[in-house]
Amino acid sequence: TERYPKSSYTKTLQALIDKKRKLSIGSPAIDFTVFDENGKKIKLSELKGKVVYLDFWASWCGPCKAQFPHVAKIKEHFAGKDVVFVYVSIDEDADAWKKAMDKYHLTGLHVREEGGWKGKTAQEYGVQGIPAYFLIDREGNFASENTPRPSQDEELIKAIEELL
Repeated sequence: TERYPKSSYTKTLQALIDKKRKLSIGSPAIDFTVFDENGKKIKLSELKGKVVYLDFWASWCGPCKAQFPHVAKIKEHFAGKDVVFVYVSIDEDADAWKKAMDKYHLTGLHVREEGGWKGKTAQEYGVQGIPAYFLIDREGNFASENTPRPSQDEELIKAIEELL
């Protein structure tokens, strides 16, 4: 961007670079406030002190649903430890979201992003495709730039254990 300051692409590229920097390892995780399936307000910052595995998904997403069977092993491994699995749905239809949670027997902390793809949290986290995963350390900082998905169980377990 410094080399071509007058390019029509400079502003767009700079915005992408700035967003990527905000999501880099060691940067503070972007706080957000959303609501769970019971209408309870949840803030990411309230989970500080625990390792947080964020999973952005939707009820209509085939690749997201393909990951669900792999999650049980990961959760079992970390049972009783300071690890929280937070599922951020970008479903615009709240009923579809709740039906998917029931159908796939999803446990953990489930919240829904108002506005779907265009919702504030999805935008601030740069979510352009799902599933999208983020790992946040106990201090509330991003801990991985390429967070393993649940089907990469050994890699994911190792990444989380390193943060405990």
